[in-house]
Amino acid sequence: MSNSFKARTTLGVGARSYEIWSLAALPREQVARLPYSLKILLENLLRFEDGVNVTRADIEALLAWDPAATPAYEIAFTPARVILQDFTGVPCIVDLAAMRDAIVRLGGDAERVNPLAPAELVIDHSVQVDEYGTPGALAKNTAIEFARNRERYAFLRWGQTAFRNFSVVPPNTGIVHQVNLEYLGRVIFDAEADGVRRAYPDTLVGTDSHTTMINGLGVLGWGVGGIEAEAAMLGQPVTMLIPQVIGFRLDGRLQPGATATDLVLTVTEILRKKGVVDKFVEFFGDGLANLPLADRATIANMAPEYGSTCGIFPIDEETLRYLELTGRPRERLDLVSAYAKHQGLWRTNGAKPAQYTDVVELDLGKVEPSLAGPRRPQDRVALKAAKSVYQTNAKKTAQERAARAPAAKGVASAKLDGQSFELKDGAVLIAATTSCTNTSNPSVMLAAGLLARKARERGLKAKPWVKTSLAPGSRVVTDYFRKAGVLADLAAVGFELVGYGCTTCIAAGTPILLANGTSRRIEQLPNAGGTRVFGPTGDCKLSMAVQTEMMVQGERECLSVVLQDGRSLVCTPDHKILCADGRWVRADELVVGRDRLVMGLEGPVDAPGSDEAGYELLAGDLQFSFANEHERSRTLAFARLVGHLIRDGSISITGQGRMNVGQALDREAALNDIELLAGKRPAAARYDERKWSIVLPRHLTKAIAALPGVRIGQRIHQPAALPQFVLQERCPVAVVREFLGGLFGADGHGAILKRLGASEDSAIVKPPAYSQSAKPEHVKHLEEVMQSL
Repeated sequence: MSNSFKARTTLGVGARSYEIWSLAALPREQVARLPYSLKILLENLLRFEDGVNVTRADIEALLAWDPAATPAYEIAFTPARVILQDFTGVPCIVDLAAMRDAIVRLGGDAERVNPLAPAELVIDHSVQVDEYGTPGALAKNTAIEFARNRERYAFLRWGQTAFRNFSVVPPNTGIVHQVNLEYLGRVIFDAEADGVRRAYPDTLVGTDSHTTMINGLGVLGWGVGGIEAEAAMLGQPVTMLIPQVIGFRLDGRLQPGATATDLVLTVTEILRKKGVVDKFVEFFGDGLANLPLADRATIANMAPEYGSTCGIFPIDEETLRYLELTGRPRERLDLVSAYAKHQGLWRTNGAKPAQYTDVVELDLGKVEPSLAGPRRPQDRVALKAAKSVYQTNAKKTAQERAARAPAAKGVASAKLDGQSFELKDGAVLIAATTSCTNTSNPSVMLAAGLLARKARERGLKAKPWVKTSLAPGSRVVTDYFRKAGVLADLAAVGFELVGYGCTTCIAAGTPILLANGTSRRIEQLPNAGGTRVFGPTGDCKLSMAVQTEMMVQGERECLSVVLQDGRSLVCTPDHKILCADGRWVRADELVVGRDRLVMGLEGPVDAPGSDEAGYELLAGDLQFSFANEHERSRTLAFARLVGHLIRDGSISITGQGRMNVGQALDREAALNDIELLAGKRPAAARYDERKWSIVLPRHLTKAIAALPGVRIGQRIHQPAALPQFVLQERCPVAVVREFLGGLFGADGHGAILKRLGASEDSAIVKPPAYSQSAKPEHVKHLEEVMQSL
């Protein structure tokens, strides 16, 4: 590395000495005027100056920063570490594993492939709220989570031991940003390189937009895409323009009754009006002395919502207090204090402010209790005005509904657990105490607990139809809840602990209809592609296609399209939707009352269940299980084929299995399953002008015939029967589901894609109907079979 400014020196802290790159080696007046965040970038350039990626000219350009200039000069920023969450982090580790495979194939040493920058992955996005409102919800959700993600978690466990510089925070620990704040954040790094102990600012990039929460601790970092994060893991710098920096002065202190949530909604409203996209926001002023670090983290967390790259706070006494509170060692506190003061990164009251592109101000004493969002947090509503604002919007909604549907009354009937309810406009359906913004803040969380206590004292409880959940950002929250005695109060009003993670905040889960008739959550599709899926064509028909890749683009603002029948679609604003007149219209450009949408098939969402562990099915010489994803796919394909064959096919006494299909999509789906099971794709012969006949491979037919309960020969002369394996208590739900899908989805009298018209591509969906028997003596037996189903 170059050292053209002679900035490398030694800093003594107690009995230890650290090699640092001192900003004191640079012109004092130029450094002193720079915002805190740009001083961190300046140190980074000094430390990584190599004459190639970082040159002396880059350092001089940052020293000469013009606050008013439009960003035009590009620099290379090298973060100290990378933080990942499991949805976007797993593909990064898969790529590293693939690199090792490639190295081995080329005759190299796989052990040479490792992250160069420390990479820390926190598993927090996978937990889902399947069980809620019961004391056992946490245990059940945890069990389901591990069953669903067994293969992914096993892979991450391997990765943690196989790669150097890579660690994993296990499931059920907390939300990545709060874990980063409470445990992983160093503020000042202490690392050894080439036998020398070095100290430098903690900086990072993360695969989640709310990575900025760590800015509250004085750590510079922001969210990036998976490719950028992976490059940073491999030691590559992040190229960026020297940004403009907006200063946000805070004065005074919050009034009683005003919380950090009220403050961050006010800050977001101000900065959205200001316009801070692609800019740094830096908080300063004497009001910071009255702002606990948890409140700072809440404000920093919402940088994506107010639009800036980061929202950073400087290091001061409050930073040290928080580090001590969260159990960091005394050596860490001493290093942070000494380093920050030496480098001019330490905040004190009354200090001369830095130069900023522009400055906005807020008197904390003027912040009032507020409501907003969650979809549009910039639309803040003062709590005192909430009732009137709601009434105004409810009236407007009722008027719009009356205009498009005069008979609609804003009332819907619902049934739950045998009870009937009548829901009216404004009824709450989901109430979740969660999110990284709120659950990191003790004052906000304890306020929720005290509110629950007051509600409990008055005999209040959540309505039966409301999905309630308590998902803290870390186990620290549960600890102080328990010590404060409010955990029982929250449970009493319906908010039982459901897990530690993002839960309700995650917008993932959009079901994608697969060619086999099931749906899979979009985030579970393989990144490399290859999955056969259904999709609409431009002329309103269904077609089968192959997924090419998965593009993970981080968090996006979403909207909800609610249909007339109560169904809804959550999607990004630019998601195009097929209308009945053949137009593709962006979701945010749909017009209520004008656009009629074409709805596709809705298949059951397929996800591994806890009942699949250890299950095996023997069929002749074939064996099926759920040992891995491939075996699971084979097992479910076999169940579908058995259902289809006994409903709309036959096995002759000579051992030939034949099944009939009448629609092109059904034909391709069946052939896909046969190819998966037999390794080859048979031909589909024309049976008549409206059907195809598929002859099954002989060994596959033999396996199905060996199943107890499967009829051989002409079924019209035999009583109806079901294969015994689907009636066993041990049979997993997914196997039963796919068997029934084949049984009623065959080209008989079931819920099927029905041929319509001369074209083989023409199809409509028919509702389910029960089968009939041509033999009166078999009717009673058929009724018994249907009852079994």
